[in-house]
Parts: sequence; C-alpha cells; structure tokens
Amino acid sequence: MAIYSVVFELLLPQEYEAFFSRLQNYPCKYVTDTCYLVEAEISSDFLRDKLMPLMGERDRVFITRVCDDWASAGTQCGSWLSAPERELV
Repeated sequence: MAIYSVVFELLLPQEYEAFFSRLQNYPCKYVTDTCYLVEAEISSDFLRDKLMPLMGERDRVFITRVCDDWASAGTQCGSWLSAPERELV
C-alpha cells in the first residue's frame, strides 16, 4: 500500500473539519500542523481531487508518494513509517 505525504496550507478563515476528516478516513499519521502521512491504495491525484472540494480557492496542497529513503527529526512519524506492515517502495 502506498504512503503519501500530504502537505497543505489552509489560508482562509473557514472550518476545515471536513478536510481533516477526509484525511483521517485513511490510516494516517500527523507529522506537523501542515503535514500528514496517509496510507492508501489510491493515486496522489485521486487523493488531491478528494481534498480540493474541501479547501478554499487560495488554499494549497502538495501530495507525493513516500519511498524507502526518508528521514525525520522531532516528529512522531518514524515508528509509524517503520512499522513492519508498511513496506515502502
């Protein structure tokens, strides 16, 4: 299953509960205030298309697939990514 890094900038003063709820429909891990890791059997553009209707017109999102060459510091995502059930390609 693919792991995606979803980085976003939500600029408008609106409620983003639906945006975060959509992310949390998938197995995910909070990384920072503006980044989640999402595990899903979908493409990055499919995930983007699911998130876009829940964003404002000036908001931004960047989604990329995480491979086995990653590093982190000061986050809680390392053990989640390293779990045996996650096989990064």
